Amino acid sequence: QDLLRQASIGMRTLRNLSKLLELIVDILSKSLRLDCTAVYLLNAENGQYELQSYRGEKSVIQIGRDNPLIVMLNEKKYPVIYDELKMFSESGGGANGLVETIRLMKDLGAGVIVPAVVEESLLGFIVLGVRHDKKGYHPDLVNVLAVLGNQAGLAIENCKFMEAEAMRIEQMGLEERRMSLDHVTSSMAHEID
Repeated sequence: QDLLRQASIGMRTLRNLSKLLELIVDILSKSLRLDCTAVYLLNAENGQYELQSYRGEKSVIQIGRDNPLIVMLNEKKYPVIYDELKMFSESGGGANGLVETIRLMKDLGAGVIVPAVVEESLLGFIVLGVRHDKKGYHPDLVNVLAVLGNQAGLAIENCKFMEAEAMRIEQMGLEERRMSLDHVTSSMAHEID
């Protein structure tokens, strides 16, 4: 609960996406005492989930939309736990892509992957590594992380909107200044004539 409260307070106040992602990584790393933490966001232009912020070892940089892990996160919209997937696979269960998902989670150093979902859309995900205290991820913590993922998704969406709006306002200001300078220039040219 403290983790959720700390994160939500910080996420409400930030308007800069880079700072927001750094905050998420920092709070999770310190609160859960993780060996690595990373945030991946969807780049809509190329359809890849790209590493945006991390603490610990940097590994996979891009993951495609069609990757089995991404498909699983889109379907479940709930944290995916490495140990559960591995145990399920070893017991003979598993759907297509389960082995590839387990391999990718291992490459990412992930103990849990938390989706950041807004309006049924997977904006990104948070990779949480192994905990230093080896406590693992119990169900109550996973539920808190699911809520945190949803809040992170809303905060990310809010930051993207605020940054786009600031850019639009800046462009409008530049256009108005250019028009004003054009008017002054044409007035001066008229006076010179």
